[in-house]
Amino acid sequence: MKLNTFGAQMVAMLGIEMSTFTETSRALREQSAQFEHDPSGRFGPDILKGRVGPGGGIDVDPFRAAFMLIALIGGGLRKEAARNVWRIWHFRLPGYTRGGFVGEEPQAQPLPSCGLTGEGRFGEAVLKIIEDEDLAARVTLLSVSPLGAEIVFDGGEVSRFTAGIPSMNRPRFYYEAKVDGVIIQGCARLFGGSATRPNRLVPAVTAAQGELV
Repeated sequence: MKLNTFGAQMVAMLGIEMSTFTETSRALREQSAQFEHDPSGRFGPDILKGRVGPGGGIDVDPFRAAFMLIALIGGGLRKEAARNVWRIWHFRLPGYTRGGFVGEEPQAQPLPSCGLTGEGRFGEAVLKIIEDEDLAARVTLLSVSPLGAEIVFDGGEVSRFTAGIPSMNRPRFYYEAKVDGVIIQGCARLFGGSATRPNRLVPAVTAAQGELV
């Protein structure tokens, strides 16, 4: 799926203008050149670099879909787009540490993980949900704020991810954005290949201080 095709779908699902998607993707493409390669092997300066020539452009896989979705619901200033999505992606469950270490000592007990996805970081949890329609079908609500993020699932279970970083390094936006589970399910269906369950394309993003868009 090409970026423009994905954008048209997200515009319908989120109830935003195509110009918002275009400007956000352009800002991410320009700013992601500053990214260093992440140990996951996904983040890097070429994250939104497309192929040239016939059939070229940017191919959107579930990772790029999760990346763009977080950027769109995180909002904020365009000049902060890449920084914000990077920070939000790395929100983590309390007690979760990369590599299984606490300080200089190996982690003796299992690391905490999301009750829905088994992941410890918010971005990885969103990615796993988009990759799996069955997981997406269990999501009721997804919310993001500068202080953390939540995934509500199974009618009331909640996985809470925190910024876990000094306030000066938190994402720079000033509201809580909430996305209905229907949106997440629609996004997952773009990659799940289910033709029997059509998307319910409804605007479902709101903010604590008025409308997000």
